[in-house]
Amino acid sequence: MNLLLKNKLYNVLAVSRLLNSLGAHIYNLVFVIYAATQFRSTWAISVANIIMVLPTIFSFYMGIQADKTKKKANALFSAALVQTVLFFVMSFLLQSTTIGVFALVCVMNVITDLLSDYSSGLRLPIMQKNLKEDELMEAYSFFQFISCVSGIGGQALGVWLLSLTGNNFSIVAMLNACFFLISGILLYTHKKHLTHDEIEITSSQSIKQQLGDVIDGIKVVFETNASGNLLTTLSCILLMNALGGALGSIYTIYFLDKSLFGMTYGQSLLTINAILVVSMIVGSLTPNDYFAKLSLTKMMICNAIALTGIGLSHLLGLSEFVGVVFLAFSAYIGGKVNPKIDSLLLANTSPELLARTDTLLTMLFTLSLPVGTILFSTLATIHIHLTWGMFAFIGFIATILAVRSQLATEKSKLVSA
Repeated sequence: MNLLLKNKLYNVLAVSRLLNSLGAHIYNLVFVIYAATQFRSTWAISVANIIMVLPTIFSFYMGIQADKTKKKANALFSAALVQTVLFFVMSFLLQSTTIGVFALVCVMNVITDLLSDYSSGLRLPIMQKNLKEDELMEAYSFFQFISCVSGIGGQALGVWLLSLTGNNFSIVAMLNACFFLISGILLYTHKKHLTHDEIEITSSQSIKQQLGDVIDGIKVVFETNASGNLLTTLSCILLMNALGGALGSIYTIYFLDKSLFGMTYGQSLLTINAILVVSMIVGSLTPNDYFAKLSLTKMMICNAIALTGIGLSHLLGLSEFVGVVFLAFSAYIGGKVNPKIDSLLLANTSPELLARTDTLLTMLFTLSLPVGTILFSTLATIHIHLTWGMFAFIGFIATILAVRSQLATEKSKLVSA
């Protein structure tokens, strides 16, 4: 919070990110509701869901383009301006419910999401240039807080606007256009502060060669910053991501036969979600506490143990309070792991590779979420005890990987000493 108040550049980037993130969460939910209510067809909902995840496939390419951009401040403003125009156009198109209009809106939605990925990559060298290394953890922690708050607030605001206006989707698109316009104006008026190191454009390489360079860069980040072996560390993080992403789907089935502290089904789910969100927010807002100062592998050990504890507490029928404590602690540590990774990345990656490295890691972490959800949702329909047993087992595997990574780090330190 001190960084937000003291650093003008970070203040601008944070407000811009809040506006963009809030608008995105409002529109994504409203887009699905538009497809469901206006066409009343499962195919339309399926298309809408696919459209929202489709940009993930191209995120690495957008990262490459962001890295190649020399005048990043100008590009940030231009991207915001294009998004503003697109959403203004969509606000008029959404008054119609023809298949052609729906297809056009889908294409425009993909373009705006790709531009958001591009803009995120443009911001990285600017932050790298203007923030000290010991400020990066705090910077990314607050960014994660913004994502959590805008996710909750954006969806709630979107539903409220639709109920208030009688499902007027055009107003929501217009509001989103205003968010991007304000963000663009803010960036333009502070353009002189958006400085970065000069980017050296190397000779053209194939995607395969560029991917190899990025992987080499990731190895340097993980293997030189108390994180042990790259494959071990990444495997552990992906397993924990899959487990964390699956919790919501498991609880939707688990609470059909169980209850949390005697609550109803809906109250139990609401309480679990509230615990997850609040714990993650608290973790994000405490970037200087004891756990935030741990190395990445020690954070991973804590999180893996907590996830294993969640599975075991439900499998063994322990007190509901025990499961809740493990759940809250896991979300709390989770609120620190991603900012830790991002800060290590920004501190140890060259400006020419920043955006593509960030997007590759984000893509890997994002793709692990549905894998866990599908696996544990399927198991939960077979037998809930089998689900929690497998959850605890994978958590235990993640713990072993995290411990191995930590031991490898300590061993390398002894050798170098």
